[in-house]
Formats: sequence, structure tokens, C-alpha cells
Amino acid sequence: GSVEGLLLRLPGSAQGLADHKEGAISGLYVAFEASVEPSRGGAPVKARVYRAAPDRRLPAEARPSPGFLEVLVKGARAWGLSPGWISRLEALKQG
Repeated sequence: GSVEGLLLRLPGSAQGLADHKEGAISGLYVAFEASVEPSRGGAPVKARVYRAAPDRRLPAEARPSPGFLEVLVKGARAWGLSPGWISRLEALKQG
């Protein structure tokens, strides 16, 4: 599937901090490289992204916590993500 989000350019010296904040240091998440397509067009760019470590994933899909969803929706609005994406996030809050 695809997701919308914010792509930030960080200096190489910030990688350790990003890994720590995203849970890669503790083993909760695994960092990997992905090709990201900018929503406003242009060539795909390589990005460092994070996903739950295989042994930390739930056995079935689960809804994110209400607090986490609220942060996602606020951030999506603040950064101008598409109305369709914001609607998808808000629908998760409804269950």
C-alpha cells in the first residue's frame, strides 16, 4: 500500500538520533531504505524509513491509539497532506 507523509532532509550526523527516536536502537523498529515518490511530482527519492521489527508486530491488524491518531491528523493538516488522506486517518478514529 501507500501512505502520505512528510519527507525531511537530515544531515548524516542526525541518523543516530533519528534511529533512537524511531525505536531502531531498542529493536522496536527496523530502519530501511525505500524509494519515495514526491506528491508534487519529480523523480523518486531514496529515504530512510522505519517499520515495526518482525518480532514486534501484532498477529493481526489493530487500530492505532486515539492519542496517536490525533497527533497524526493534526500533523497531516498542519503540513497540508491531502484531504483524502486526512479522511482515511479520521475514519480510523471512528472504528
